[in-house]
Amino acid sequence: MIEYSNTSLEKDLQLKSKIYARANLVEYWVVNLKTKTLIVFRDPVEGEYQSMQTVTRALICPVSFPGVKLEVKRLVQ
Repeated sequence: MIEYSNTSLEKDLQLKSKIYARANLVEYWVVNLKTKTLIVFRDPVEGEYQSMQTVTRALICPVSFPGVKLEVKRLVQ
C-alpha cells in the first residue's frame, strides 16, 4: 500500500499505519510530498509496525516483489 501525503501526513503515519498493521499488511509506504521522503513501515505485530524507516535516496525493494527495485527519488517527485 502506498499513500501520497501532503496535508494528511499525521493521519497517514498514525491512524492508517495502525489500521494496515492490524490488517497484517506486510508493508506500508507513505510518500511525504513536503519533504520528498519515503517512509517505509514493515513487520506488523499485534496492530503495530515494528520497523519504520525514512528513505530519501536509494533503491528499495518491496517485500512482496523482491525482484523489483524502485528508485526512491522517482517516487517522491
